[in-house]
Amino acid sequence: MSVSLELHPDTGHPVLEGLAVIGTALDQLLAGVATPLESGDYADAVRRTEQITRRMQAVKLKLLAGADKSGAPADAGFTGTDAWVANQTRISRAKAAREVALATDLETGHPATAAALDRGWSHRPTLRSSSTPAAGSPRP
Repeated sequence: MSVSLELHPDTGHPVLEGLAVIGTALDQLLAGVATPLESGDYADAVRRTEQITRRMQAVKLKLLAGADKSGAPADAGFTGTDAWVANQTRISRAKAAREVALATDLETGHPATAAALDRGWSHRPTLRSSSTPAAGSPRP
């Protein structure tokens, strides 16, 4: 038995409709993984899953940037977009702040990186906001 979460069914907005389609496809995939693949097909399936995960991260970052720009978090009574994201996703506020900073950076000045992420080419852990120091770099 599968459970599909429909947050806003029948809204007509392409993002929400697309998410509903993805939810249905995931239900199908989850049911299908019980059937073993051919040995050689696992590598392709894992690579494709990773690429799709990266593309979904690109969607999430665009949504975070859009929410920040639109003022949706303030409209919902939150003190900042990071607090709103932490509430929506149940991640730490610090991680939410890093995601919002990355989303904003990608939207405002890194079109090549954003385009690569859209295609699933970028490795998400290597992406960071320009306002976040790299590991081992001196802190201001």
